[in-house]
Amino acid sequence: MILNLKTKAGEHAAVICVFLSIVILFIGCEITHPYYFLQDDNGDWFVCNFEHTVRSAFSGELAFYNFHQFSGIPHLEKGQTGVLNPIVYLAWIVSHALFGHSCAVIEIIAFLYTLLGGISMFYLLRKFKINEVASVIGGISWAFNAFSIVLGANWIIVIMTTGCFPLMVLADLYLLDEFSIKKILIASLPRLMCLYIGHPQFFIHASFLRLLLPSRICLLQQEKIRRHFISSANTLCHLSRLWYGVCRCFFQCIARCRTLLTEAES
Repeated sequence: MILNLKTKAGEHAAVICVFLSIVILFIGCEITHPYYFLQDDNGDWFVCNFEHTVRSAFSGELAFYNFHQFSGIPHLEKGQTGVLNPIVYLAWIVSHALFGHSCAVIEIIAFLYTLLGGISMFYLLRKFKINEVASVIGGISWAFNAFSIVLGANWIIVIMTTGCFPLMVLADLYLLDEFSIKKILIASLPRLMCLYIGHPQFFIHASFLRLLLPSRICLLQQEKIRRHFISSANTLCHLSRLWYGVCRCFFQCIARCRTLLTEAES
């Protein structure tokens, strides 16, 4: 079979197989159960807040507050409202371009993160020298595991997290292969994607679990790799201090805006 060829063509064919399988299965799910992911909190809360988030951004301002509920409640600080998640804006644009409304936003987000998770898992398995066929099966199985599909139909953040997690682990493994500032910055992207999902519990759990595998590999590898790991850890500590300062200023700005709004209302 072409998937067993030890060439780049075979690996590319395997990726295409994962991609097409996810697309076909997802379309089949939507045909048999239209708007399958628009259930429970996805339909009652997430899609409404995503709508407010994108409308506010297109009007020229970030949605710090939602003035349409309970005479005004904080919006940005809730995290799950998607203000800092670019995928939410992309899904909203695609939903309006294809369907003319926002009801498909959750479906599009689910599709994008499912696709991301499946392809990332394929490359993660290939990183461990697993053959193409097994990697294809693993990628598809991860994309459509029961945890994601069943719970994701009610809480889209579940699919978002399972979509980012294998990419986070894969980025860590590539960082262990060769330490560089460029790879540190690249490895930070899936972490930021998971962070901007806006659910702190899932982000903390995912961050803890993704550290276990690279840490174990690091302990089993040569002294050179361990030195690189220590060096990268020191660099990450310095970057974390810088990131902490940026976040502190950001949240102080939010707190100041809340104070000014409270004074203006009174």
